[in-house]
Amino acid sequence: MKTYQAPPMDVAEQSVQILKTVLLLDRSYSSNYLVRLLTADETFAVRNETHKQLEIYGALQGDSYGKLENLIRYLVRLGYLIIEDPLYGTVGRTEEGTEFLGSPKSLVVARRNLSPAWYDMQVMMGLRKVRKELIEELDMAPYELFNNFAIQCLAETMPQSIAEMSQ
Repeated sequence: MKTYQAPPMDVAEQSVQILKTVLLLDRSYSSNYLVRLLTADETFAVRNETHKQLEIYGALQGDSYGKLENLIRYLVRLGYLIIEDPLYGTVGRTEEGTEFLGSPKSLVVARRNLSPAWYDMQVMMGLRKVRKELIEELDMAPYELFNNFAIQCLAETMPQSIAEMSQ
């Protein structure tokens, strides 16, 4: 039986907006924050009101949160972005990212590269559940225990020991 394969998509436009966002911000922010700015998500507090005045604010309103989060992770794998602070998942631009921004070209990606595997989602949901139980018990904010970036990294790498987890 042949399975359906969704056609690849060109994500150059979204990639330019993401790279431009990193360039225009006053400091490094998490991928979560970048996506919320790009989609003009009004359900969260903007850290700096001037961010709403940036040309990128709301530039990708039609794209889903998950797709943009995964695109940022894909751009990290390509070397266009770098995780500057693994503890908080703050994102910075690399020289390759700067070159792409200066001269954008087609960036065709298989859709599966922008979607987490079902088992990653199961692991992330389980980790979020454990985090919720622990923060209630310890009376902490979720990001103080481990943030969404840490959950994504754990789900992707599936460490088998504390030593592997600390890498």
